[in-house]
Amino acid sequence: VEVLRAVAEGSLASTPPNHALAMEMINRINAEPGLSVDDRVWALSKQADVLIASGFSADAVSRIVRTIPRLEGAGRELMGELLVMLGRAYLAEASATHDPAVAADCLYEAGRQLARASEMIGTDHAQSWLVTLLRAEIAHHQGELEPARRGYRTVLDDYGFSDGRAAALLGLA
Repeated sequence: VEVLRAVAEGSLASTPPNHALAMEMINRINAEPGLSVDDRVWALSKQADVLIASGFSADAVSRIVRTIPRLEGAGRELMGELLVMLGRAYLAEASATHDPAVAADCLYEAGRQLARASEMIGTDHAQSWLVTLLRAEIAHHQGELEPARRGYRTVLDDYGFSDGRAAALLGLA
């Protein structure tokens, strides 16, 4: 499982990401007998990442929402990371839809899941910048420009080393 995880993560981190290989490795991990709950949470999170990147955010939302009830006993931090992915999927779905009511519902759910995730992972976690950036993007979509600016500025000031720097600069612009 560790080797398959390393290959999947390497595939996602490559430029450009190799989503097909990553998904193949994730599916092989899921097929392993006796897979731990934490490994299932990790696999679900990575599957959602691939689905969102491939334009299938609704599938990512559906898969996570259906599976979460069966992940009892998973580590708090891993569940927080999964909720970050769920918030990201809802935000992507809000951006993809042309129905304002659906977009509003998705933005509401994204914010709710990111609030839950923030409580679970804390401010020192490696994905704290992503939570801050996604919350700023939600505020931006909702027309709340001052909270969005504060969020983008926080990403730049506190997490300037992160992958979110470009998105935060674009949001501020």
